[in-house]
Amino acid sequence: LELDDAGIPLSADGSDFVPVRAVIVDKKGVMKVLDSSYYPHMLVTAITYRSPKLTSSKIVRELTGNWTWSGALRYSSGGLISAPGSQLSKYDTYSFAAGTPMVRTGAPLFLTDINCRCIDPNDIKQRILNPAAWADVAAGSISPGSGLYNDYRGPHQVSENASVGRTFQLREKITLNVRAEFFNIFNRVSLGTPSSGNPTQTTSTNSVTGAISGFGYYNVGSTSNAGGQRMGLMVARIQF
Repeated sequence: LELDDAGIPLSADGSDFVPVRAVIVDKKGVMKVLDSSYYPHMLVTAITYRSPKLTSSKIVRELTGNWTWSGALRYSSGGLISAPGSQLSKYDTYSFAAGTPMVRTGAPLFLTDINCRCIDPNDIKQRILNPAAWADVAAGSISPGSGLYNDYRGPHQVSENASVGRTFQLREKITLNVRAEFFNIFNRVSLGTPSSGNPTQTTSTNSVTGAISGFGYYNVGSTSNAGGQRMGLMVARIQF
């Protein structure tokens, strides 16, 4: 077994083998990492309102009164985007442990504000994430960076559902319950996360559509880019 001047084993040609040197981390800040389910801002509320019986007209009172209106609303910060993994370190290969992330360069993480509500996922040339914000670490080394950053998140998450319904007394022991439920009632477009795997990869262009694929771009036409559209459901139930 041939060794170099530092006593590190060499491969057959003296160039392939990259040893992983032991690293003692004495900075707690490097060891800390955010939980992937961490949302710093979140508002969840449920609203229920029952309409009163107005006027002295029995017919109007029966038609307009006792309707139950309800809504369930949830607004939160976007989900965390994982820092791109190192392509040079090969830490997971040598140590059989999880890979190590790239480090931030100080450049802006986003080329376009991901919450500007101006992003068209079908815009084939609109890049959202900045590849210049990341730099790889040296071969065989452990990154001092974190896998998750609080300011590196996807779009805000919104969930707005509502329903309206009423129970009618048809007979002494017969009731009719009518209810309408609406999901994503305001029909908001909920974008997913752009491609965030490898900022060093070469972008490719679809020869037919002209769509660009690569780090920071939305995958044009992918249903994973958006949440479900508005949907309504009507329910009627007779109880006797």
